[in-house]
Amino acid sequence: MKTNIKEKTDKEEIYKKTIILSGNAGSGKTEFSIQYAMKLAKEDYKVNIVDLDVINVYYRSRENINNLKKYGINVWGSTNFDFNGSDLPAVSYGFESLLYRNEGVDKQYVIIDLAGTRNGLKLLMALKNKDFQYELWMVINIFRAETSSVEDIINLIEEYEEFSGFKVTGLVNNSNLLKETIADDVRQGESILYEVSKKLSIPVICTMVLKSVNFSGSNIDTIVIDEIQNKQD
Repeated sequence: MKTNIKEKTDKEEIYKKTIILSGNAGSGKTEFSIQYAMKLAKEDYKVNIVDLDVINVYYRSRENINNLKKYGINVWGSTNFDFNGSDLPAVSYGFESLLYRNEGVDKQYVIIDLAGTRNGLKLLMALKNKDFQYELWMVINIFRAETSSVEDIINLIEEYEEFSGFKVTGLVNNSNLLKETIADDVRQGESILYEVSKKLSIPVICTMVLKSVNFSGSNIDTIVIDEIQNKQD
C-alpha cells in the first residue's frame, strides 16, 4: 500500500484520492464523511462514499443516500443495502475497483466510512494487501472519554494502527458538545490535536464546526456546516 495519493502526468495531475475515515464511536466520523463529501461535490469533484459501518445501526452514511444523490455522490455499501435494520458484517467488496486510478479521469475522491470501533477495522483489513494509495484520517472529539487527552488519542491511534496494519496520516478536529458547543470548545480540540501532531508527526487536516458556533481564527482549514445532516446523531 502507498500513502502518497497523487500521481502526475506530463500534461496534468490526474489522481484519485482514497480517504479512509476512522475514529472511536461517537467521534462524528460519519457526519464528517457526509459533510466532506458534500463539500467536495460542490467543488465539482466526483465523489464516492463507501459505507463500511456495519456495526452502528443508528448512524450510517448510506441512510442518507437520497440526500447525497442530490449532490451527485454515489454511496456503496453492503449487499443488503436496503435493509437498514440488518447489521450482519456482509460487505460486498465489488467497490475495490474504485480504489484504483482511472487513466484520463481526474478530480475523483473515494471516502471510506468505517465503523467507529476497533472491530470496525476488521473490514478494512480485507484491503490490507491491496496495492492502492490512501489517506487514513482519524476523526476526534475530545469531549468523548476515549479521546479526552493527548495520551488517550495517541494510544487510540497506536492501537488502530497495530490492529489494522494501516498508518494514520491525518487528524480531524470534530470536538463538540452538540448544541452546547462554544468556540472555546473547538479551540481546545485544536490545541490538543496540535500536541498529538507534534508528538506523532501527523498533520491536523481540518476542523469541522457548526455555523451557529461562530468559530473563527483557526490556523487550519475549517469546514463550517449549516446543520447536521444525520439527524440521529
